[in-house]
Amino acid sequence: MPRKQRKSLSESDIQKLLYYYTAKQNKKLWAHNIYLFNWESDFIAIDDKGKIFEYEIKLTITDFRADFRKRKHSIFANAITQKNTPFAPNYFYFVCPAGVVTPKQVPSYAGLIYVYPNGVCKVVKKPKQIHSVKRGQTPKVLSNIAKSLSHRWYSKSRTKK
Repeated sequence: MPRKQRKSLSESDIQKLLYYYTAKQNKKLWAHNIYLFNWESDFIAIDDKGKIFEYEIKLTITDFRADFRKRKHSIFANAITQKNTPFAPNYFYFVCPAGVVTPKQVPSYAGLIYVYPNGVCKVVKKPKQIHSVKRGQTPKVLSNIAKSLSHRWYSKSRTKK
């Protein structure tokens, strides 16, 4: 008898799991595929204190390695070593199906969350705080989130006609 194949998770599946996971962590505001900073974030969550958490979804090791060509990683590393406060999230996580990336492959500033096909999300490495400035409730951040969500809604409503 053939073995039942395990369902692979898509980026959209993982975004939905992150929504439920972060809601349980008392995050108050969520958005996915948003340009809050100078890059697109796969998923962000903001807690009631105004701290911003970014979650970068990786489905393959190749995608994970390619991500380090992005400028944001040098911004995160420099913020921790030089104690500056860039316009960036307070915490940064990589999120992937279990085993795609190991905790040793993740930079010191980043956390790692494994997701499983049964819907479980498990933190396997906690991130360092990149900076302590709480910008999650500032007018600039809230305005960027509102614009992004409004644009997404408008774009979807135009394509349904």
